[in-house]
Amino acid sequence: MGWLVLIGVAFGVFILIGLLSSAKEAYTGSQIQSSLAERARALAPGYPVALKYVSEPVFNAFAYCDQNGTKCVAIYQGLLSKFGDDSGAIDFVIAHEISHHKHNHMVVQSIVNMLSDAAYDGIRPVGFFESLGLAAPGSTPPDLFSVVVKGLMDAGTQWISRKDEFEADKSAVEMMKRSNVDPTGAVRALQRIMIEEGSPGLFQALHQRIFGSHPLTQERIDKVAAQVGGSRA
Repeated sequence: MGWLVLIGVAFGVFILIGLLSSAKEAYTGSQIQSSLAERARALAPGYPVALKYVSEPVFNAFAYCDQNGTKCVAIYQGLLSKFGDDSGAIDFVIAHEISHHKHNHMVVQSIVNMLSDAAYDGIRPVGFFESLGLAAPGSTPPDLFSVVVKGLMDAGTQWISRKDEFEADKSAVEMMKRSNVDPTGAVRALQRIMIEEGSPGLFQALHQRIFGSHPLTQERIDKVAAQVGGSRA
């Protein structure tokens, strides 16, 4: 019986430690989320956006709308840990994602994607490929047609996405300046992003220029550095 009691006590202590650890993590997450929300209010006073802290070791942040239509920005623990105490870099990321909302980038992208899919489905006259003997009646177009046309459409939609990223960068720097936040944090943020990405090879860089959703990070750094006065501090 004595051993059973000891095992029960040990198990109870183990459960208690787990509960305390979870409570501490939740409290810390709540503090971080409150801090991020405060930064967002300082950068965009009165703008309706909710900051969401995600306690996962992922180097990422993104703008989205939740199921209720609330404008949100998700910031991951992995990104914050890489930026450390560089508040200027964190402010740039927040301002960049808020800018996506302000310029309705997600809405425009959704419309473009929908129109692109509709255009792809109706791009050829009915029976054209069948009349050439290249497809059986009622079948889908040949793979070559799909690859070429879909590739061209993807290149077009991704060009819009890259343009949106440049616009969000520019808007974020302007937001930082209006809020009296040192805009050189934008350059440091992008430099850290480039470190995390690594240097792209020739083919990867070419592919990103055509099909990438984001511009090459060095191009973003150059534009932002020029906007803040050329400082690379």
